[in-house]
Amino acid sequence: MANDRPWRRFYPSQAKALDDQGFGLIKSADELIRESADAFGDKPAVTTALPNGWSASLSYREVDQYSQAFANYLRSIGLKSGEVVGLQSLNCAGFAIAILGILRANLAVTNINPLYTPYEMRHQLRDSGAKALVYMDLLGKTVEDAVTDQPDLHLVSMSLSDFFAPVRRTVLDVSLKRLAKKVPQTALNPVPLKKALKTGANSSSGTWQEGSSEQPALYQYSGGTTGKSKGVMLNFEKVIGNHMQVRSMLEETVGPPQTTLLVLPVYHMFGLTTLIYSLRVGGHTVMAPDPRPVEKLRKAFETFKPDWVPGVNTLLAHLLEEDWMKSSSNRVATTITGGTALTRRVAENWQATTGAAIGEAYGLTAATAAVTITIPGMAERDGSVGIPLPLTEVAILRDDNTFADTGEAGEIIVRGPQTMAGYLGSQELTDNAMYNDWLHTGDMGYQDEDGFVFLVDRKKDMINVSGFNVFPAEIEDCLADHPGVLEACVVGVPDDQTGEGVVAHIVRRRQNLTKEAVLEHCKERLTNYKRPRHIEFVDSLPKTPVGKILRREVRKQATQSHSTA
Repeated sequence: MANDRPWRRFYPSQAKALDDQGFGLIKSADELIRESADAFGDKPAVTTALPNGWSASLSYREVDQYSQAFANYLRSIGLKSGEVVGLQSLNCAGFAIAILGILRANLAVTNINPLYTPYEMRHQLRDSGAKALVYMDLLGKTVEDAVTDQPDLHLVSMSLSDFFAPVRRTVLDVSLKRLAKKVPQTALNPVPLKKALKTGANSSSGTWQEGSSEQPALYQYSGGTTGKSKGVMLNFEKVIGNHMQVRSMLEETVGPPQTTLLVLPVYHMFGLTTLIYSLRVGGHTVMAPDPRPVEKLRKAFETFKPDWVPGVNTLLAHLLEEDWMKSSSNRVATTITGGTALTRRVAENWQATTGAAIGEAYGLTAATAAVTITIPGMAERDGSVGIPLPLTEVAILRDDNTFADTGEAGEIIVRGPQTMAGYLGSQELTDNAMYNDWLHTGDMGYQDEDGFVFLVDRKKDMINVSGFNVFPAEIEDCLADHPGVLEACVVGVPDDQTGEGVVAHIVRRRQNLTKEAVLEHCKERLTNYKRPRHIEFVDSLPKTPVGKILRREVRKQATQSHSTA
C-alpha cells in the first residue's frame, strides 16, 4: 500500500519530472552561491529591514565575496573540516553571510534559538561539540553566562548595524548601545564580524581538506519523537533537495519568489529553507529582525512590497488585525504556511485581504523541513495538509507495525531523500526514529484514497506554542529539579493567542511551595514560550497500575479548566 503513490496524478509536470529523475543537484553551499552570483550579480540578495524603515542590502556578488571572506577567516583560525560552529542570530543579512561562510568552509553549523536561556544554550554547544560561536551582540549577556565553562570557544559577534552605510551604522550603534542599552556590556572579547571579514578578504584559503557530500552540514536541534533535545544531522544536499521538492510543486502555479518578507526565524528550518530557496532562484529576501508586534512590519511591506510572505497561522491572524495591512498596496502573490495548522477562517480572510494564493506544508526537522504540501489549484481536501512531495512516500502505521487501510488513523511515517541521517551521538535514538528507511514522525493521522494526508494529533505529547515545539519531558525535568516538587505532569491546552498553552499539574513535596516560586525557577531554566502559563497544585496524578502517569487524563482535566477555545 505504501508504494501505490496515488497522489502522483496531482503533480505538476515539474514535480513529475523530479519524481522520475531524482535530484541531480548542486551539493554544496559554495556551488550554490557561486552559481547564483554569476547568474544574478548586482541584484539585491538579502536585506536587513528595521521597523523604522531603515534598511541595508547586499547584492548576490557581495554575498559571494563576504561569505567567501568569512570562510577564509574560519579556516585561518584553525578550524578543521567537519567541525561545528554555533550560530545565534536574529533575521538579518549578517546571518546569511555567517551561515554561508561556515558551510563554504566545509564546517557544520548548529543554529541556536536566540530566545534560549544560558542553560539551554550551554547544552546545545556542549552536545554539538561546537568549536566556535557566531552570535548577535544583542544576546551578549546570555552568551556570557552560557560559555563561562568553555574558555577555548572562539567568539565572533555581529550587529544589526552591520552592512549599513557609515552614518546610519554610527547612529544605530549609538542608539542600540548607549540610548536603548540593548547591547549589554560583557567581559567577552569577541572578534567583530566586520573585522573577521576584513581578515578573511586578505587571506587565501590555503590547503583545505574538502568534505564529502554526506558530511553533515547542519546539526539542527529538535526533540524528535522523544522530547529529548538532540542534533538532527542533515547534509547540504538534503537542504537544497527539499527546496527543489517544494519548488517543483509551486512554480508552474505561482512562479518563483521575487521579494520574500522573511519573518520566520532563520534558526528554524522553515525560515532557513525559505532563505535557501530565494537565493537559489535569484529572489530578494527581506529579513525582519524584530517582527513583534506586527506593526513593526508595516515599513517593510510598504517599502519592499513582498510577493511572498511565508508564515504561521498566528502571524497571519495578527496581520489581519492591522488596518494598514488592508491597503490595496499590500498585495501578496503567494503565502506558504506551516508549523501550526492553518485555520479556514484565517486562510479565507488572508486570501480576501491580500489576494494571495495559499499553500500549506507539513513537515518536521528530522525530514529537513517539508514532507507534504497543498498547492493553489489542487483538488480541495478540507482539513488536509496535502500530498507527499516528489520522491517522498508517506504511509500510516498501526500499533502492530502493519500498514493501515485508507482512512484509518495511525502514526505517520515518511520515506524520502530529505530524511535525516540520524541524531548526533545517539544511535539508540536514531534506531528508535528510523526503521527500514522509514522515519517515524510521532504524529497521528490518516490518508484518503488519493493519498492526501490529514493530521489527527500534532504529536501525542508535544505542545505547539505559536509554531514552536515544546516537549513536556523537558519542562517536567526542569520542574523535578525544584526541591519543593514531588511529581509533575505537563500538557498543552487550546489557547486563542498561541495555539496551545503550557499547563503544569504539580504534586508538592513542600506544602509552602507557591506558583510564583515555580515560575521563577522556570524563568531561570526555560525560554519564555516553554514556561507554564498555568500551574495547578494537585494531591495526586492519575496513573496506570504500573505507576505511569496518564497524561491523557491530565490533559482532559486541564482542558476543561483552562481551554479558551
